Amino acid sequence: MKNTAINLLLLTCMVCQGFGKLYNGMGMQMTTDGAGVYYKLLRSLNAQCQLIGDVGFHFDNSQRKIDMFGYNKNIQNTFLDLTAGYRYELLTDQLLGPFRPIFIVGTGGMSGLKSFSRDNIVGIWMMKYMLGLGAQFYNRDVLNEFILKISHSESMQNHVAFQFSFYWKY
Repeated sequence: MKNTAINLLLLTCMVCQGFGKLYNGMGMQMTTDGAGVYYKLLRSLNAQCQLIGDVGFHFDNSQRKIDMFGYNKNIQNTFLDLTAGYRYELLTDQLLGPFRPIFIVGTGGMSGLKSFSRDNIVGIWMMKYMLGLGAQFYNRDVLNEFILKISHSESMQNHVAFQFSFYWKY
């Protein structure tokens, strides 16, 4: 319950119009056993720190079934993924060229779409913790970023992901 309250507090802070710049974005994530598509929100706190939020779908192919021809990897799970976190730009006082290294940390939840039903509207949620390093650069007015993320969740078998995202100012 305590983690849910923290997540709701972070999401409420991002939706409020009281501080910072608001960036909307899209992200694509790849793992060895799946892929994901995300809507991303970035709220600037100051020149180096931002709050981030991700809402999206992760398509996971990690479950296998055995048939008479051997392993068949046709079972696919679709997860609803909600994450709130903190993003920090590293080495902002040094001249590094167009690329700026970033560090992210976050927490959230994942739920299989099959867990939602008429009797169980809320679904079955599993906690997700995320840590990542990446680089950002600007392409005209669009902020692009590449991130290598390590996440821990009971719902996914492999925990390393590569994510490409781009943001535009609201």
